[in-house]
Formats: sequence, structure tokens, C-alpha cells
Amino acid sequence: MLHFARASATLPTGRLGRRPTGRTTADYLQAEHADELIAAIEARLAGRPAAVWEAEFVSAGLPASVVRTLAEIIAEPHVVQRGIVSEVDVPELARKTTVVGAGFRFEHDPPRFQGAVPRLGDTPMRC
Repeated sequence: MLHFARASATLPTGRLGRRPTGRTTADYLQAEHADELIAAIEARLAGRPAAVWEAEFVSAGLPASVVRTLAEIIAEPHVVQRGIVSEVDVPELARKTTVVGAGFRFEHDPPRFQGAVPRLGDTPMRC
């Protein structure tokens, strides 16, 4: 339970973060104090912005990320820089629309958009 120990150090919850002698952390969490521990963690997290907690947890070696909206993800500088999001023409709407492409890139042949998005029925079904 390395992650629990690191989280307890990063997010002090008082006596609830320590387990009684002779019991595993899993036993303790499933015991009578689980609801108390969850409430203490929620109260502690509510006291600071999610981005601050994300930075602290990551620096402590914990897997953590803020839950972001689609609009926030699309606006991320890394996403824009890698060309994951592109604008393509939609003739039926007489405008462009934003589409999300591949999240990976090959140095010699990066994925890219070629032309408008096909309409339903424009391309033959292939199996």
C-alpha cells in the first residue's frame, strides 16, 4: 500500500491516516473507520484547488490528474502543439468544425486530416 502511505503523508488526515498495529491497511480501510477516512479526505481536498493537489500528488510519486472538460483538454498547449486537434471544412454547414485526431505521431509519417469529414454513406463498408 505504498500509494496509501504517500497519500497519507501528502494529505494528512490525523489519526485516520494511521492503521492500528497488527492490521493491514486494506483491513483498516474496510473496517469501521472507512466512512470517517473518506469524509476526512474529502474535507481536506475541498480546502485547496484541484491543480494544487495534482502538483503535490505527482511530486510525491502518486498517479494523479485533475478531471478536465473536453474544452479544457482541447485548449491544452501540448494538445495544440502536437496537432491532435484540427479544423476541417464541413460543406453542408458552410463552415469549419474542430475534430480530434490521433493522439500519436510518427516522425516520418504523422497522421493528418485530408479533406472534409465524410458524410454517412459516402464511404463503402469494409470488413
